[in-house]
Amino acid sequence: MVFIAVYVGSTSSTIGQTIYEAENATLSGPSILTTYTGYSGTGYADYNNVSGDYVEFLLNASSAGTYPVAFRYANGGAGDRPLQLNVNGVTVVGSLSFPLSGGWANWAYTATNSVTFNAGINTVRITATGSSGGNEDHLL
Repeated sequence: MVFIAVYVGSTSSTIGQTIYEAENATLSGPSILTTYTGYSGTGYADYNNVSGDYVEFLLNASSAGTYPVAFRYANGGAGDRPLQLNVNGVTVVGSLSFPLSGGWANWAYTATNSVTFNAGINTVRITATGSSGGNEDHLL
């Protein structure tokens, strides 16, 4: 099942960065859920399959350059649930770590990665490549 939502809008966080909610992204495989508390927005993306599922965000950069990105997630499973990070179709990190967060209602951020964006619309995709991802709340 593929859910498609084109959403380039965003909100600001309390630390002045931009939040892109996973439930407003393009989802292929993950479901939008509200089972666990503490998420931002109206829900989160829950990966269903061990390979091929993805969450894809559309970001609008006012100018080309390098920008920091991190993902807010929850992982109450048995171990790390790495995902592949692609920007504009290019693999930036082959296995981005989403380690245990202490429970499905305990939200954490991944390590921040610096990625290169073009001026205008950019795609940021995190894809399952052998283990189901955690619950994805948003991209910061």
